[in-house]
Amino acid sequence: MAVEKNRTNALGVRLRRLRKQKGWTLAQVSSNSGLAISTLSKVENGQISLTYDNLLKLAEGLGVNISELFASKDSTSISGRRTITRKGEAKIVETPSYQYHYHSTDMLDIRVIPMVVVVKARSREEFGELLRHSGEEFVYVIEGIIEVHTDFYEPVQLGPGESIYLDSKMGHCSISVGEGDAKVLCVCSNPFTVGDS
Repeated sequence: MAVEKNRTNALGVRLRRLRKQKGWTLAQVSSNSGLAISTLSKVENGQISLTYDNLLKLAEGLGVNISELFASKDSTSISGRRTITRKGEAKIVETPSYQYHYHSTDMLDIRVIPMVVVVKARSREEFGELLRHSGEEFVYVIEGIIEVHTDFYEPVQLGPGESIYLDSKMGHCSISVGEGDAKVLCVCSNPFTVGDS
């Protein structure tokens, strides 16, 4: 629990730093990101975590790469880069439906957001509103069985070794339908780098 609180506090510190660098109020960040002022205040005070969708909205609202919400210090973008995430070093963000394990968070301006996600929601009703965000995503099932729900297609079940690629602007979510929570590899395109050369 202390580790999760530290991660939540770290996000709050980075949000405050980025906001102050721009000279913005919480109201300006709220207006640009679409996130409520009360939500942003709770993030800055280390009281809550954000889902991937809301992290992306926040990054877009601040005009920064999503990786800057995780980076502990500024880094320079150079060619020939690499990053390694050792076991236990992923940045974990806990939400009611998913537990996100973000990898490669020490590198800024990355073209994709790689994460391992534990799918905790067990029904479409439990999950709530479908997620929508910029970009595209690839989901590969590592263990368990997921059922993927989208705006325009019938739900589809996927097991270990199976995958789906989808337009993230289309409403979507995954729920676990087998025994225990499913685990998936999810790679989302970063809207700040798509199409860059």
